[in-house]
Amino acid sequence: MVNGDLVLGIDAGTGSLRAGLFNLQGQPLGFAERSYVTHYPNPGWAEQHPASWWDALVGAVQECLTLSGAERNRVIGLAIDAPCNILLIDQDGTPLTESLIWMDLRGTEQARRLTDTHDPVLRYCGEDVPAEWPLPKLLWLKEHEPARWERAAHIVEQMSWLTYRLTGTWTTPLNSAAAKWHYRSSAADGIPTGWPVSLLNAVGLKDAVDKLPETIVPMGGKAGELTTHAAQELGLRPGIAISMSGIDAHAGMVGMNVTAPGTLALITGTSTCQLAQSRKAVFDPGLWGPFEDAVIQGEWTLEAGQSSTGGTVRWLLDMLGGTLQQGEDRYVAADAAAAAVAPGADGLTVLDYWQGSRTPIKDPQARGTIWGLTSAHGVGHLLRAVYEATAYGNRRILDMLQGMNVPTNQILACGGGTRSKLWLQILADVAQLPIALTEVPDAVALGSAMCAAVGASAFPDLASAGTAMVHTGAVIEPDPTTQTVYDEGYELYRETYTQLAPLFQRVKAH
Repeated sequence: MVNGDLVLGIDAGTGSLRAGLFNLQGQPLGFAERSYVTHYPNPGWAEQHPASWWDALVGAVQECLTLSGAERNRVIGLAIDAPCNILLIDQDGTPLTESLIWMDLRGTEQARRLTDTHDPVLRYCGEDVPAEWPLPKLLWLKEHEPARWERAAHIVEQMSWLTYRLTGTWTTPLNSAAAKWHYRSSAADGIPTGWPVSLLNAVGLKDAVDKLPETIVPMGGKAGELTTHAAQELGLRPGIAISMSGIDAHAGMVGMNVTAPGTLALITGTSTCQLAQSRKAVFDPGLWGPFEDAVIQGEWTLEAGQSSTGGTVRWLLDMLGGTLQQGEDRYVAADAAAAAVAPGADGLTVLDYWQGSRTPIKDPQARGTIWGLTSAHGVGHLLRAVYEATAYGNRRILDMLQGMNVPTNQILACGGGTRSKLWLQILADVAQLPIALTEVPDAVALGSAMCAAVGASAFPDLASAGTAMVHTGAVIEPDPTTQTVYDEGYELYRETYTQLAPLFQRVKAH
């Protein structure tokens, strides 16, 4: 390790790609962001054009380096985190389809068929396969795009494809393989190591294994070196280490150094993920996981999540129009409007299921709901009710973890949602738990930068990188005077789903 060395953390999120340059003390030297478009060709579908990811990567890295003013030859490594957005790739590395991104739910029926196999490996994902995950999408593609399926030489996700563009080599992240592809790094419960062959065989996906990259790389592992061609595009020197990060939420967990029992990582963005580490496997049907070796070798990652949190807020602002529709200050204006309304939103109740429900209710057919409207309600009420709904969804997950004897004494939060102090306060008030922040708000990019530092041999492991690069920031304490009204609102939130669940199942899925 050289004191002047720098690393790049690339956070390829749902709506944009963000590049962050950090020194080895975890201090950010510059950020740059490029957005890309999500297309919704049918209800429940969500696609992105892979070329837009590469354009965003090149533009964000170049701008980040320029804004930082740092010497580019000081950069020793780079790593990319991304959601599980899948691609079919031909022999030359060219995408054969638009990417089916994580929120695409077209494989809902295929997910049900995968779940109905009752394969033993499903014990490690709460006994069912979410439609958000890769295998339902692969099965849909094989059944609806057979010619492209046969032509595909590789099945990869966004992280692997971008890493290939940087290195020229195909690799698979162990993090997402363990957390979303049912990959097992050790044998247990009669399940062999490797890809879930028996599950794939049961639904006619046996040939998928031959299309998956064989090289599996853990978080912080070196995936390859930057090629001369890619270096010229990015403005970096060739040969630097390109390392593997993980799913964006898991990178945020690393970037907040959440490894101790009793601490929950809350990663906010278009969706929200709740993550905790455990030294033993913990099972519950409302949970995603436990995932072995997904983040830290020899440990288990427990995951829960909400499909649409920041995404619901953004949708509402887009629908409202005016000053809330566009501009850098629209979230500030939204907070001001919501803050003018008292806790409880004057009886307005929202279900935040714009993209279905992840956990502990696993219902892809659940839908967003607003009820209790009167002529006295305005824009501020709608916004506050949406903020409160996302906080109620988080509390339901905390209740599940408590029922599993997984304690939560403190929440560490990161991501775009932390820019809203009102939202953070509501989350703390509804949970009646303190929410802590780290000095670097963009913990996801920092987590990938830490992976880059480990892969470039600046630190021996992620724990050492966390000690050096992660520093505690502000703490938001809950307001006890809001507890009664939020307890009542939480019960209405829970009962609303109970009453509407049969109706959701009657809505035709696409």
